[in-house]
Amino acid sequence: MTAITRDEWLNELERVMAQRPSSDGLTSQELADRWGCCRRVALERLNRLRDRVAIGKKAHVGIDGRMSMVACYRLRPEVKRAAKRR
Repeated sequence: MTAITRDEWLNELERVMAQRPSSDGLTSQELADRWGCCRRVALERLNRLRDRVAIGKKAHVGIDGRMSMVACYRLRPEVKRAAKRR
């Protein structure tokens, strides 16, 4: 079994985010549901992409009806860095 590369995860995250382009972002649980994995695995995948992922907050209503703020994740635009001068 071969490991999935960082670029493959980035492409997958771009695909999932494109399904909700006006969204503030997706929670780790929402990403896990879309990827078909557990929340811990989704967070590990996000950690591998941390230079391209922006973290924010959004309101969430829990099962008990109380509202709380939870972390959400969205893609940050890729920034091309200039080559260093010597």
